[in-house]
Amino acid sequence: MTFYIKTASGFQAVPAATRTPTAGQTVLLNLIDKIPFPLNTAGQTSLTGLFKDLPALVEAPMIDTSSATSLIDIFRNDTLLATVPAWNTSNVTNFNGAFFGVKKITALPPWNFSAAQTLRSTFSPNGGAHLLTSATLDLPAATDIFEMFAYCGSPFATANLTSLGNVTSASGVFQSCSGLTNLTMGGMRASFSVQNSNLDATRLNTLFTSLGTALGGAVVTISGTPGSGACNRSIATAKGWTVTG
Repeated sequence: MTFYIKTASGFQAVPAATRTPTAGQTVLLNLIDKIPFPLNTAGQTSLTGLFKDLPALVEAPMIDTSSATSLIDIFRNDTLLATVPAWNTSNVTNFNGAFFGVKKITALPPWNFSAAQTLRSTFSPNGGAHLLTSATLDLPAATDIFEMFAYCGSPFATANLTSLGNVTSASGVFQSCSGLTNLTMGGMRASFSVQNSNLDATRLNTLFTSLGTALGGAVVTISGTPGSGACNRSIATAKGWTVTG
């Protein structure tokens, strides 16, 4: 069984030979479902991996994130995490892997993503679909959404993303999202794929309408979707997009 100590920088595994904590440290088992003590995070800019690899954690604590700019891997591999409070994330620019491997969330946390620049694999459950069914996000600062929702599987049906005009990297953003039925990508200009999703012709037309003017050579891949044969590709091509599939 893995033991952890609480330190100023987060939780750290305790070697098997030295499982006695020093003064001021708290030993945690990997069976803990809540954090039973307050954490002083005021003024910290990086909270990278703070609650990473706590596989039984179901509820995140309320902490001060007002100065944070990085939440990289904050809940990575916390498989059972289901409840996340309304942290102040107005200054966070890097959400890479924040919920990677989390499978029990049913809705996005009530966070402010307006400063988010990179969201690589942010909501990817890392194999095996999670319970998330929809996502609505405004991302005016985002440049990298690589695999943001990858492997969300069949439960994930609706994504309404807006202000995507600055995105330059979106490879795999909806990879293995077979249940995706409704999608808008407001202002999107960079290549992306909805291959093997569940978008019919009407929903593909809605997606095309939401797109911005394509960056040079931008491609939207729709192969394997129910609507690929009947959709109106000219909606997208009129904006400079290449539609394949």
